[in-house]
Amino acid sequence: MSRRTGASGRVDYRALNRQSTADFLPSSRRSVIVRGGDQFRVSHLLDKRRREKKNQYLVKWRGFSAKEATWVEKEDITEDLVRAYEVGVHAKNFDPEELHDAADALGVAVQRKLKARTAIGESFQCRRDILMCWFGDKPKRRGAWTLDRKDFPAQYFPTGWDRVVDQFGQGPEVIFPITLRPSVRRSPKTHTLGSSGDMIEMERICVPYATVSFAMKPCGEYENQVTSTCKSNKNMCGKPLATDKEEGVK
Repeated sequence: MSRRTGASGRVDYRALNRQSTADFLPSSRRSVIVRGGDQFRVSHLLDKRRREKKNQYLVKWRGFSAKEATWVEKEDITEDLVRAYEVGVHAKNFDPEELHDAADALGVAVQRKLKARTAIGESFQCRRDILMCWFGDKPKRRGAWTLDRKDFPAQYFPTGWDRVVDQFGQGPEVIFPITLRPSVRRSPKTHTLGSSGDMIEMERICVPYATVSFAMKPCGEYENQVTSTCKSNKNMCGKPLATDKEEGVK
């Protein structure tokens, strides 16, 4: 395993800590749980709890609904799954489409909050392991990340994702840092009729979510560019240019 070094030649211990021997396993040995001689493919881990002095994770099985998710003890889960949930693994461990879908969901949440011009945080559905992949090496405070613009990978967050402007270059933009808090939403408690005729409580469905919060300000970058263009020989804003005489300038 090679060490990652920066321009100064120093070892990037944060990046090194995110490396695991599981990252070098063949894909056929990743994200698999063996039970009774059978192999079960895992999509990702949804939640974590402590039972009888043992850690358990709620497993989302690949190809099955979240309704079928089950609690599995840590020792029965492969290292790559636990690391993805707890500290994050390299992006190469994910399907590129999964990463782009998560980035789209986050970007839409940011722009919806900008459009609404509200101080209330905007929630969106997103897997914890993907957020850990991007931001797992960033410090957390009270369960939330505080992120600057540079913390968002440019590969998934292109220029303009953090603002909403009209054709005149006017509109709000994000004031960094952004607060991002991962969470889990559970369905309400409900019951169904059991085989014995008694009402039994059904398993609650868990869905991974995150909430994004930030302050905002009027966007000035595009507005200045459009204003400069509008004052050229051809008015591209669709409004007649006022002459010096019309403006009352002698």
